Amino acid sequence: MDIGAAIRIGNIQVAKALLDEGTDPNVKVDQFANALQAAAWWGREEIVKLLLERGADVNARHNRLGSALEAAADQRNAEVVKILLDSGADFNAQGGIYDNALKAALRGREEEIVTMLLDRGMDVNKQFVEYGNAIQFASASGLRRITEILMDRGADVNAQGGKYGTALIAAVERGGEEMVEMLLERGAGVNAQGGEYGTALVAAAASGKIRLLKMLLGAHATGNVLRCLC
Repeated sequence: MDIGAAIRIGNIQVAKALLDEGTDPNVKVDQFANALQAAAWWGREEIVKLLLERGADVNARHNRLGSALEAAADQRNAEVVKILLDSGADFNAQGGIYDNALKAALRGREEEIVTMLLDRGMDVNKQFVEYGNAIQFASASGLRRITEILMDRGADVNAQGGKYGTALIAAVERGGEEMVEMLLERGAGVNAQGGEYGTALVAAAASGKIRLLKMLLGAHATGNVLRCLC
């Protein structure tokens, strides 16, 4: 059995024996950057601790999968995230499919990890590659409670950029009526522009979402919806 197999089944005794026999704690395992990232992905807390004690690089990165921290955040392994952060994991590192640890936590839909990262000082308005920022991603994903946490921590509800342009437009396209209502109550600009459709009203019309269209009109939204009927 190699260390990758030991990690997959969570056998710390075998992992320890292999390390005692000279296995490199930074050895690449399957599709992961190293054994630590694999252990973080699988949520093997004790093996994560063991690898760190034996010199595993807490910030080693995979071109596609990012770091051990991002892997743990995406897989909702809160205790592993805490261990990695306590061991010096860089939560600001960027790249790969996650962009950064905060986006990985949002993908995992894990409030505890999002809060933990923000408590450690992660920028709540940090830019994402595809989405403008965390609040836009959370709004598009229908993560109401996490969206509220982000705003309570200072996220700019009207920040522009990314795929949808604004959090409100993202919510109109993908997040649902409750998300749209909450964003409007929290100060989202109903006529803020950005993204493919330009405004939330046009996005609602283009998507055929009549209830959202009425909600936005009631909030004094404007926009050229006639082009959506062509």
